[in-house]
Amino acid sequence: MKFDSEKYLEKLRKLNGILFDLDYVHHEMESHQQALDLWDGKLISGTRNEELKNLLNLRRASLVGHLERARLIKTSLGRKK
Repeated sequence: MKFDSEKYLEKLRKLNGILFDLDYVHHEMESHQQALDLWDGKLISGTRNEELKNLLNLRRASLVGHLERARLIKTSLGRKK
């Protein structure tokens, strides 16, 4: 995972302006969606502890909010990638 992050940072360093913005927001949307898939597929469904499950559900709401904001930002950039 760290290697993928380093490769991605190298790619970002070569971009600027709208290309940087579009690539960055697209990457953030993918990352947040992957996190939500993990949250729903393993973390929340895999816990038996109700207190932990409640905490995970609270954090999930935050992830959803971040994903929605990224979608709005992408739309405001004027084109879809």
